Amino acid sequence: MQTDRIVLRPRSPAEAIELGLHLTRANWLSQIALMQALLLPVLLLGAGLALLFSPLLLLTLIWFKPTLDRALLHQLSNDLLARPAGAATILRQWRQWWFGGHAVSLLWRRFIPGRSVVLPIWQLERLKGARRNQRARSLNHNDRGSSTSLTFLASMVELTLLASTVALIVSFAPEQWTDGMQFFDWLAVNANVDSFWWLLALAYLPALALVEPFYVGAGFGIYLNQRSRLECWDLEPQLDALVARHHSRGHA
Repeated sequence: MQTDRIVLRPRSPAEAIELGLHLTRANWLSQIALMQALLLPVLLLGAGLALLFSPLLLLTLIWFKPTLDRALLHQLSNDLLARPAGAATILRQWRQWWFGGHAVSLLWRRFIPGRSVVLPIWQLERLKGARRNQRARSLNHNDRGSSTSLTFLASMVELTLLASTVALIVSFAPEQWTDGMQFFDWLAVNANVDSFWWLLALAYLPALALVEPFYVGAGFGIYLNQRSRLECWDLEPQLDALVARHHSRGHA
């Protein structure tokens, strides 16, 4: 893999995650703009479903994370390879990241603990069937559970942000907005359940928009590190440099 954006060398799991977080920070504005564009149709779909059953808005936002992840990963990979990576470009290139295991990622493979590391195999390498499974096993070899731990950590950060946002809303919102919703009284029987679920879903939006880009970036960092470790990407630039010096001496 050729890139001038990062130094490709084997790293520890923590360093690999930090690399992915750095990639997300470097593309923060594009990632947020992309999240806003993608969340709008998901939010509208969830709002329509919530008219039938109020918890479905929150469930829709959670369930369609793999769709958001695909666009975010495509943006990061474009930037890494010095290709156009603006939000408008990524949306125009939707065919490149929409297909390739998208349906199954929203169905029976939705709950794969290390989905942030498996996604590049599906989306960027375009492998299928047995080859894809074998590739996933080889990249997860000696991973020490970093991809699963990353998913757990991201979930905890989201939950913390959600609880903080709800607490702020309850503290500062006008009383008529929260009348009848006793969030912290487990014995309350007069809570407005529908309003509670709508408020919970809207409070989850900023947590999702803030955490998911970094989750995808960290998973991408683990993926790049595993490929660098297994395929010796760190040696490739050195070998290229040796070849270049050899040719320059030959022409001297």
